[in-house]
Amino acid sequence: MIPVDKTLIPADKTLIFVDRTVDKTLSENERKVLKYLKENGVIVSKTVKEITGISATLSRDLMKKLTIKRLVVAVGEKKNRKYRLTQK
Repeated sequence: MIPVDKTLIPADKTLIFVDRTVDKTLSENERKVLKYLKENGVIVSKTVKEITGISATLSRDLMKKLTIKRLVVAVGEKKNRKYRLTQK
């Protein structure tokens, strides 16, 4: 088993466990989306576009990357697709 470096890091006013190996690979936009998801529970591509300032195509690509990294899961299809954090 490979050891995972986990550290308590202050995120705003809350302490959370962050896997440093995952955290180092996250872009600023990915961090914004994950923060939004922690606060609101669910997000759609339109909201990703609004909070990051990127195009609709890039927002879908961003969510696909987070899904591949297994940080979020997609619920629904096409225009009804929503994303939520992966349950641990």
